[in-house]
Amino acid sequence: MSKCIHDLKDTNLAKTLSIALKSIYGVNGDPLIYAVNQPCNLSSWFHTWKSLIYGLKGLADGMLKRIGNGEATSFWKDNWLGMPICQYPDVLDSLMEDSVRVCEFITAERKWDLEKIFAPLPMDVANRVIGCPIPRFSAMQDSFIWKHSSDGVFNTRSAYLALLIADYGEVEVSFSWIWKLPIPPRWQFFVWLAWRDRLLTNARRASWGLNSSPECTDDFCLWRNIMATTTEALMAHRKADRVTNHQFLVAWRAPRNGKIKLNTDGASQGNPGNFCADILSKMGCTLDEELVIFNHPPAEVLPSLNADRMGVYIPRGFTVN
Repeated sequence: MSKCIHDLKDTNLAKTLSIALKSIYGVNGDPLIYAVNQPCNLSSWFHTWKSLIYGLKGLADGMLKRIGNGEATSFWKDNWLGMPICQYPDVLDSLMEDSVRVCEFITAERKWDLEKIFAPLPMDVANRVIGCPIPRFSAMQDSFIWKHSSDGVFNTRSAYLALLIADYGEVEVSFSWIWKLPIPPRWQFFVWLAWRDRLLTNARRASWGLNSSPECTDDFCLWRNIMATTTEALMAHRKADRVTNHQFLVAWRAPRNGKIKLNTDGASQGNPGNFCADILSKMGCTLDEELVIFNHPPAEVLPSLNADRMGVYIPRGFTVN
């Protein structure tokens, strides 16, 4: 109810302002258009009205016409493409008439008339025109939107940034000062998220279709289910106690006669270096016949065997069968 009353007050204030401008200064059309075309230094005006017109000029600079049926928007003079078409370069002044409306360039099927658009306009401007979306329902009226916000609704934050850009140009926002603050890192990260409007607020969670509770119950339930599933799997094992509480040592056994075991876990006995390669090199130097390392080795260990062979083949060669 309070929000409805607040919106009603704003609506009545806007209507009162519009009625005052129309009755005192004889404004027949839109007050924003009137403010744009009027100077602010008229001697007959009070300071209050000069300030009001100055504020309306700034408001009008941020407004953009949203095309509905196109009947109330001037094709050449109104700002509906980011800037009026008459301000684009290479546009002929002789074609600019105030009476030409956007609806004259829209077909009965609610599509842009390409022949009418590309005939008088340069290629880049024509492409911008046909890129402007047209509503499918012709009953929609043309309206103003705030071009500095993503949803077209006016807000003070975007208006303040627009004023900064108008006075100082494009503002290069740097966040390096946040990381220099003498505060804990988690606070620095919080300030960084707040400055960039990236906090996970209830409004943002609702827009994503999530629960508005800040307790993150969904994440907790997911973690709890994972832990419960793991516990149930262990408890279901018949030997869960022995599996989780006991260790099994794998013993090393010597190879059979005529075979060499490439396993240094139990054979190296703390000796540094490649113990297996050292043994092979010594055997290669003492044996008269060519040494066969392994008979029909598995494909998984063949690269390792070849690497050892290439490392110790001098002064004798070894083969892997």
